[in-house]
Amino acid sequence: MRTTKELIDFDYSPYLGPNYKETTTPPKYVSTYISNHTSWLDVPILISRLRPAFASKATFKNTPIFGIIV
Repeated sequence: MRTTKELIDFDYSPYLGPNYKETTTPPKYVSTYISNHTSWLDVPILISRLRPAFASKATFKNTPIFGIIV
């Protein structure tokens, strides 16, 4: 398993105006993490490395062990 962090610069000028980078202070922390969930270990590894919050499907509640945590 491995984790990587990648900063992607997205152009928000259609939403925030053409000069939004000069007038806006960049955030201290990344606001979105994307995972392809290739195994059951993705969630524990991400929690140990990044401390994110998760939103899961209601059907995940019935999964043994992890359902209790969710």
